[in-house]
Amino acid sequence: MCFRFLSNLVKSSAAAVVAISIVVAAILYHPSLPPNFEYDAYSLEPLPLLGPLKLNQELNGAERLFEGEVKGPEHLVVHNNELYTSAHGGYIFKVTSKSLVPIVKVGQSCETLDSIVDVDTEIEGKKPMLPNSISVAKDGRIFWTDSSTTHKLNDGLMTVFGSPNGRYYLKGKKAGRHEVFVEGLPGIPDNLNRYGEQIVVCLVAPHSPMSTLLPELPNVRKFLARTLTMAQWVVGEINNLYQTTLLERAYHMIGHFEMLHPIQKYVEEPRATCVFLDESSGKITGSVHATDGSVVGVSGMVVHNGYFYLASPFNEYLARRKVIAH
Repeated sequence: MCFRFLSNLVKSSAAAVVAISIVVAAILYHPSLPPNFEYDAYSLEPLPLLGPLKLNQELNGAERLFEGEVKGPEHLVVHNNELYTSAHGGYIFKVTSKSLVPIVKVGQSCETLDSIVDVDTEIEGKKPMLPNSISVAKDGRIFWTDSSTTHKLNDGLMTVFGSPNGRYYLKGKKAGRHEVFVEGLPGIPDNLNRYGEQIVVCLVAPHSPMSTLLPELPNVRKFLARTLTMAQWVVGEINNLYQTTLLERAYHMIGHFEMLHPIQKYVEEPRATCVFLDESSGKITGSVHATDGSVVGVSGMVVHNGYFYLASPFNEYLARRKVIAH
């Protein structure tokens, strides 16, 4: 009896292994399964927190302004000595000492002539999917970035599994080429802001074993991206048949960057870091940190009226810290 039980167990286990292997192979090697990125292997070797990256308490004790009144104040701009922020829901707010003043709401239906970006016109054979940020040149021209030509914001996590690009040259001898601008950052970079004659890049999350290991495993990244895509498709089809708020939320969350936020709370240090770079060479010249958990998930930083204001795509508050004079 015992021998028969063990024999059946071995057969069942072997059959399960074969079935799982077939499914994994189909997901990895089926030629038409999305997303069809380049999945190259590359390595990330974060620099030690020494020298210009040495931990400090410059951002410790950050104030949390408008907590519970705003979601995802991700991008900050100072214009005519007034501070503005974007937020979830499409609002642009002016930040005053006492309140967030709604200025405009983007994301409404617009005719093409009313839009900054024509999302229906292909650029070099691809439609813009995730217009992200703009910068106005000295001559008045507007440059805008498109973070993805394959996925929209609610699927932005999928793009992380592809291969990175780097700094792209608009003009000069290297026009049309891209290269690595800075290496060894001790976290995942997000927005770039100007800080005097330097560039400040904020690390939206410190590196974890997962974020340093996955780049070296292209097939694992490919499997995760395709599995999430299929899961989202299944949830979407079920929701088409049996529409519920729960299914709609699940469809929205699968592949969204916010999937990472709950995980980050448990696998990463509660730390915020912004790094200062030489704008031409990318050399790291300094950094500021919050090590007390008063602010996390920082994606950008601007200085306004003697304060560092700290943006975030996740936080439900706008953080600031008084600039410490040295």
